[in-house]
Amino acid sequence: MNFKHLHYFWVTAKAGGIMRAGEQLHTTPQTLSGQIKLLEEWLGRKLFRKNGRNLELTEDGHLALGYADQIFTLGEELEAAVRQAHGGRRLLDFRVGVADSVTKSIAYRLLEPALSVAEPVRMVCSEGKFPDLLAQLALNRLDLVLADAPMSKRINVKAFNHALGRTTMPEPLPPADSRRPGLGAPATGGLADPPPDSSAHHWRV
Repeated sequence: MNFKHLHYFWVTAKAGGIMRAGEQLHTTPQTLSGQIKLLEEWLGRKLFRKNGRNLELTEDGHLALGYADQIFTLGEELEAAVRQAHGGRRLLDFRVGVADSVTKSIAYRLLEPALSVAEPVRMVCSEGKFPDLLAQLALNRLDLVLADAPMSKRINVKAFNHALGRTTMPEPLPPADSRRPGLGAPATGGLADPPPDSSAHHWRV
């Protein structure tokens, strides 16, 4: 097995798409797709399927992702163990899942203090859907999940909800000249004054 292909698959699955994974790996979507296709051909199974404009894991993809998690986690542990054996300070692994609905600038501000603790910390962040991140949390593959909604009490995960903050953001509206006549709901554009009843979005983390 070519572990470079497996790593590309792993990053793509974690990132939730080819474009985001390409940005993280500093490679083109075409190259990334080609590498994943080679892995699928070697395994004889499809790992992704298209759902509209998005990619989602197949059943075989979920199985492969579980093994890839273990493989690359062991690789990180190997690196830490070797460094420690040669007198390096032991790194504290802090694995964080960030829901794709959370603004990244807010996530950065919340996580930044963890990099200032006395012990050296290696923070590993992954982005994904909130339910998928909770599944990773249940398997002890994550230490923390940042989301804009609390975990449902019906979910059987040993974890705690902690409200970290709340912010109000005005609804984005386009310039007046970009609206269709007779319609008050625009498609895209800049900021406009909210109506008297306040159409602001409230974000909780």
